[in-house]
Amino acid sequence: MITEVDRFHSAVRSSKELRQELQSINGLDGIVGLARSKGYDFSSNELMTWGKKKLGGDFPDAVGEGGLSEANLKSLAGGKDPVKYMEFKLKEVFIAGV
Repeated sequence: MITEVDRFHSAVRSSKELRQELQSINGLDGIVGLARSKGYDFSSNELMTWGKKKLGGDFPDAVGEGGLSEANLKSLAGGKDPVKYMEFKLKEVFIAGV
């Protein structure tokens, strides 16, 4: 099934202008905001889920409430903030097609 995130990804891959706009965006909410401004409707959570599948990464969904602690999350991401790492990787997928 093709999702809204898939559709946005295809649009970004085929549009130099969209790739340039995306380069100046920060955070998952920024990516979602840009997508919504272009007529695509998905949430940050949907973007994260899509990214996890696309990247093949095993990123936990939650800190606390049965999820991993902040320290464990950072260790999984090589000492980096896992959300920031995912944001970086998603932009890489959208812009560079990695």
